[in-house]
Amino acid sequence: YGTVTGVQTCALPICALAASLIEKDDIVFINSGTTTTQVIRHTRADPSIALFTNNLSGALEAGEPVFQYYLVGGEFQPRSNSLAGRFAMENLGQVYATKCILGVDGISARHGCTVPSNAEAEVMRQMIKHTKGEIIIVADHSKWGMVSNFQIAAIEEIDKLVTDAEFDRAAVELLESRGVQILVTSTSLANT
Repeated sequence: YGTVTGVQTCALPICALAASLIEKDDIVFINSGTTTTQVIRHTRADPSIALFTNNLSGALEAGEPVFQYYLVGGEFQPRSNSLAGRFAMENLGQVYATKCILGVDGISARHGCTVPSNAEAEVMRQMIKHTKGEIIIVADHSKWGMVSNFQIAAIEEIDKLVTDAEFDRAAVELLESRGVQILVTSTSLANT
């Protein structure tokens, strides 16, 4: 695996596939993280698309975006290069998104989707609460069975999981049985 701005290149097909789910006129919440930064980077040029995020790295990666890009404001979180806290929560509370694309640190059948920071978890839960459409998780196979400190969603709250071909087959069946649509990248690791 090589890296592109801190993302393993094997994750790039996941990011591109997730970005392809963003359609004309979508309003999309995207959280912070290396994977979601690459989703932002792969978002197609369309001025009708609006991305709302707490992801400062994404703002730098987007450069001069040809879609609408909104930083939600809030207190700087140096560990995740993101924004959180009361201002972020209040600003997110004024928007209703058509889709929400979230990167997580762990996915487990019992504990759902988790992240290490409470401040980030609060922002992500607010994003989910204010999404009238699909909740989409982006995570490679290494995140399955991992549990971090704070839950952001139960499995039943997820609509789609975008992942790679190495994701555990039994886990795919379990998630599908609980209503999650699994989207697997068609690009093999040899092609990344």
